[in-house]
Amino acid sequence: MHPLLSFNATYTGIMVSYGFYHKHQGWAFSFPYIRSVASSILFYVTFYQLHMPSQDVIPHHPCSGFGKRTVFKVLKDSPENFRDLSTLADCDTDKSIDAASKLVCRLYDQKGKLKEGHVDLNKLKVRLATVGDACLAKLPPCEATFTQHVLRSSLQINMWMTAHVAKPPMKSAVLLGWEDRNGLVPVYFKGQMSSDFLQDLVCTCKGKSVCMKGCICFEQSLSCTDLCPCQAGDLCRNENTHLAISRNTDEDDDI
Repeated sequence: MHPLLSFNATYTGIMVSYGFYHKHQGWAFSFPYIRSVASSILFYVTFYQLHMPSQDVIPHHPCSGFGKRTVFKVLKDSPENFRDLSTLADCDTDKSIDAASKLVCRLYDQKGKLKEGHVDLNKLKVRLATVGDACLAKLPPCEATFTQHVLRSSLQINMWMTAHVAKPPMKSAVLLGWEDRNGLVPVYFKGQMSSDFLQDLVCTCKGKSVCMKGCICFEQSLSCTDLCPCQAGDLCRNENTHLAISRNTDEDDDI
């Protein structure tokens, strides 16, 4: 048997057994709930084992630092909030992303102190970064990266959950977090890599009149930096750049 198929059968069996075992302890699991729990665990595993990029590409993944026990605890504490996780196997893009986002937001804020940020991973990331001294690896991913993770996970879960069907209909991978470059490769990010505000701090000057007319840095009375095409070098004609270099030189002489 293919390892993916055996994996699906194993985890589905675990979820069903887990539900019936706890039924007598006050947990009346319905099949849709069992399916949502199974989907959430499969979703968790796809993040860890299938779509985790190399460390030099992206330093952390969406479920960084959370084990299966933590996921179970979050699901047990508020099962009604995660029933839509069962839609992950249906590759319903909007529902899948919304359901997965709720789970990941709760994992990063298990005490619910930042509930206002649970509707947007970007907002939650900012709040977590500003309320404490959190390192980057312990912050949630941005929405753009997370969306691609969810799409790939949704596709894989669909394959696992239909493993018992003979010749199941196959979803298009290029619509679900992958792109074809002489073979399928994951899409890690779509959209701008930085905000408009940060882009306005870097000029795009080229040609003979570098950093003279239309230089964003000069217009905002800022010096150019190493990130600008001129690299704040000798060719840069932004007077603010040379003033900054002169000030830095004077300060070094005073030390």
